[in-house]
Amino acid sequence: GGERIVLQDDRDRTKRNADPRAAPLREECGGGLETALRIKRLTFDVQADYAGGFDILNMNRMLSSEQLAAPSSFVEKGDYLKLSNVSVQYQIPMQKVKWIKSLAVSLTATNLVTLTGYSGFDPDVNCFGYTNLSAGIDYGSYPFMRTVMLGIHANF
Repeated sequence: GGERIVLQDDRDRTKRNADPRAAPLREECGGGLETALRIKRLTFDVQADYAGGFDILNMNRMLSSEQLAAPSSFVEKGDYLKLSNVSVQYQIPMQKVKWIKSLAVSLTATNLVTLTGYSGFDPDVNCFGYTNLSAGIDYGSYPFMRTVMLGIHANF
């Protein structure tokens, strides 16, 4: 027999510390910060998210490895800090145009940067969905898309 990895959602620290192979599947801490700053006609909006205290079984790395290794050697920390959303909007003055009440141009980018020690694409992704039986396993998961959008907002 080979080494067995235990992945369970067990918040009892005494039990988890007694079995070093047990990995917390949901983050023990997490949250975010959002702030908006408006200077005259220019508005900046920034959102960041973080999560920590959980492990991920990186099955992608395990299956692509040519070395025979115990599954527990492919368990990685999933802690991350993510710059989720940055938006800049400019209100264009429309005093001389009678048929347009207001006009604004915006640029928004999502999923810009993820700071993590995890070797997979993204520690915030889970290939089987968020169920208690499959949480904390990364197998063939794709990361969230990075997007950049240009917008024009007009009121007539």
